[in-house]
Amino acid sequence: MFYGIETSKEWLADYANSTLQSYNRPTIPKTSFFALYTAVKILRHRLRYKNLDVQTVFTIDTPVSRRVAPVPPRGRPIVAICSSEHRSFQRRPSQAQVDALQQTMGKEAKWWISDDTDIDA
Repeated sequence: MFYGIETSKEWLADYANSTLQSYNRPTIPKTSFFALYTAVKILRHRLRYKNLDVQTVFTIDTPVSRRVAPVPPRGRPIVAICSSEHRSFQRRPSQAQVDALQQTMGKEAKWWISDDTDIDA
């Protein structure tokens, strides 16, 4: 499981580009993987928390049959703050860092079920 905030590739690209524009830097095409990478890198730097990542997940109430079908559907993207694995959970950010991320993204963090695929697969 992952604890994080729902997002989209478009939001991440827009966030990266608006930040780059504020520093008079060239923008990145929204379809570029580099835009996603740049957004996460900026969030990591601003929050001073290096373990943020983008994961694809299912909601807690997703039926098991949808998660284990022969070809399970892709989940939705989140900015993952930590996972339920012991090491990740022990290294989770402070509540102030989570609050800052929630304010930046305009959404609340919650627990999600991993879909075990890569966002760019």
